[in-house]
Parts: sequence; C-alpha cells; structure tokens
Amino acid sequence: MSLKEPVNSCATIDNIDNVVKNIAKLNLKSPKSTKKPKNKRKKNIDNKNGSVPYHLFSHSSKTYLPKTPKEIFESIEEVGLYKNGKFACDISPENKSSIMPVLEHNVSLLAGKSITESKELKTKFIGSNLYSNLEIYKAMDDKDLDSIEPCLKYIESQFKSGTWSNTTSKLTIVSARHHIVDIGMSLFNSNDKNSDTTIICTYLSNGLLLFSRDSHNKSFGKSGIHSTNPILKKICFSGFAFEDLITSQDGAKDPAFSIIRARLDDDVNLVLRCEMDAYNTSEDIYSELKCYANLKMGNPQHRKKLLKTWLQTGLCKNSDIIIGIRDPCDGILNDIQQYSRTGLYGKFNNRNLTPYNKDFNYNSNIAVEWTQHCLRSICQLITVNVNPNEDEGPQSFKIKIDIRHNISIKKLNSTPAGVEIPHFI
Repeated sequence: MSLKEPVNSCATIDNIDNVVKNIAKLNLKSPKSTKKPKNKRKKNIDNKNGSVPYHLFSHSSKTYLPKTPKEIFESIEEVGLYKNGKFACDISPENKSSIMPVLEHNVSLLAGKSITESKELKTKFIGSNLYSNLEIYKAMDDKDLDSIEPCLKYIESQFKSGTWSNTTSKLTIVSARHHIVDIGMSLFNSNDKNSDTTIICTYLSNGLLLFSRDSHNKSFGKSGIHSTNPILKKICFSGFAFEDLITSQDGAKDPAFSIIRARLDDDVNLVLRCEMDAYNTSEDIYSELKCYANLKMGNPQHRKKLLKTWLQTGLCKNSDIIIGIRDPCDGILNDIQQYSRTGLYGKFNNRNLTPYNKDFNYNSNIAVEWTQHCLRSICQLITVNVNPNEDEGPQSFKIKIDIRHNISIKKLNSTPAGVEIPHFI
C-alpha cells in the first residue's frame, strides 16, 4: 500500500470500540472480591439475637443544655427505711432522724446563706484532717455493699398485705442504687480503655428482675477504698472521714437505707436500695456527701465526678449535695459547699464552659437518656431470652455493656451463689 493512500480511520475506531466492549464484558474481579463485605453493625434485636447495638441509642445533642434537664423516672416515691436488718414503712421526719445519720445543725443551715453567713457556720469544721485514722478504718463488707435485702423486705411486706401489683407484661428491677449509677455512667468512659460494665440479672417468674454484682469482673474490688494504690485509698477515705465529721447518729454508725419505688414506663418499675449519707432535719431532705480537691470545670474528670453525683441523687427523692473541699496533699478540709441538684447541674453543664468533645460533654440529658436506654434494653433482652418452658425457678443472665456501648446478654447455667433469692415467692 502506498503511503499516499488514505487510511480507513472509521474502521479502526470501530475495532477499538469492539475491543472496549469486549473488555467490559469480562469479569476481571478476583474470587475474593466476589464476597459480600461484612456488615460491622449488628442487626436490631430479635429472638435470641443476644445484643442491642449502640447505633440504636437515640440521644440529644451534647451541646443542648436546658435550664431544667430530664428526670430519670416518670414517678418516684420513698416507701420505707432500713437499718440493721429491720424494715420500717414509717418515713416520717421523726423516724428518719432516729434511723439515719443526721447532718450537723450548722451544715444543715447552709442552703441559701450568704458567703459571710456560711463562713460562720463552717468555722468549726474547717482545718480538720481528713486523712487521719485511715489505718483503722474498716470498709463495708462486699456482701453488705451489694445486698438487696432492704428491697426484698419491702416487697415481702407488700406481698403479705396483698398490695403488691405487677402484671405479667411488666418487670420490676430490684437493685442497689450503685448498679444503676454504674450503668448510667458506662457511656462516659473514653479514658477507661479496658473497662466493660457487667452485671448479673436474675429473672423470677413473678416479674422480679434482681440485679447483683458480677464477681468475675476483674475490675471489681480494686477501686475506691479497696484500691492497692495508697493515694487513691487516701482520697476515697477522705469521703468517709468527711461524713463522720459533719454527721451524728444514734448508736453505732451503721449503714442506713432509703427504699425507693420508681416507674420508668408502662413496662418497667424499679425498687432501689439507696444508702443515705445524711438526713437534713432543717430542710427535711437527704444530703449526698462528697469530698473532692478544689473543683475546676476545665478538668473533664471533675465534670465527670459531678455528673455521677447528679445522676446518683436523681435515683432517690428530695436530695441535695454537700461537698467538702480538701487539700489534696495533706487532706485538710478547706471549705464546705452546698448545692441543690439544679445548682450542681448548672455548675458542670452550662454554656460558659468550653465544650468537651469526648464523652458527650458530660451532658446530663444524655446521661438520663442512656440510663433509660440501658434499662429498657436489659429488660428487652431478658424478656426475649428467658425460657418460658422452664419451671418457676430463677434464671440468671450476665449483661455486658462493652467499651463500644453495645449491650449483650449471656445466659448462665446456674444462678450465682451470691444472688439473694426471696423466700416468699
């Protein structure tokens, strides 16, 4: 062919088009690429699914800070008092004064006082050493710390009088208060990388759901006064020393409890054992007593402490907060501060503080929403996984809230020895 002859460019383009089409028809994917990608998110809870994934949790914005935050329960009432194995349905101020540790008179008058007036009331307590006598302190026994006997005494009294009501569609959670607090605070644990929240739930055929500690949790018994860290032990002890300093009690200073009955919604009720630090006779309210180093709201751990205290007081009725401020080095008490629940909320949840990007800005509304979500999810998991064909004996489960905030359930082969099964069922 002569170089001067014209080239058939259209034919060439057609050939290229055909090649491209043929290549497009080829399956060039490797065998591995034909596999469907794994869905890392678990499905919604269904029969025997065994978990409630975190993405099902719906919550408010962490920057939403209303003047009045949400309440945990639809309704709440105090139904009894308990001390030294004795339950009393008499919750009159006179009976509380005889059973509960009573707040020292000067401290009971702090609410609403000016700086000058409050300074005069605090004078006799300021300068006390809250680290002394640590070596002779005896902590509460683990069994007593976790016992739901006070709740069961109340429920038994209701059974005997014929006033206990619980339809088959409802569950009543029976628990020491600290388990509910731990569940509520499990959302705010970004600094605790290896910390799962676990709890044993034991279902009874009459609709009672008993919460008790998981003794196999490695973190159990290694915190607070039981810590092997001497500094942490001192810090925790200062709280007990502060309680002893500003309260008095008839006879030995034994633990005293308020029994609370609360309604979460149409399907879930609770009976809670709340150990009370002090009763304020001047205001006819309970006082939650805490002891901290000087509080700085720029410190996220301080906000977390106050959120936990706020949540704790929301699980009982009519309570304020009194905080002892100590020197972290020598344990000397420098100040005493009194807060209502609303006042405490405004201290760590307000728009003037720099938002903390982690842990939902320690937002109280989200803490309430998470607590409600967890309690409903636990009850849902129990209801789905309980065996209706078993006899009327107890069925125990281990509930775990992992570091990613997924809630899972595992049925146990037997009920752990430490679970208190009521004899009256």
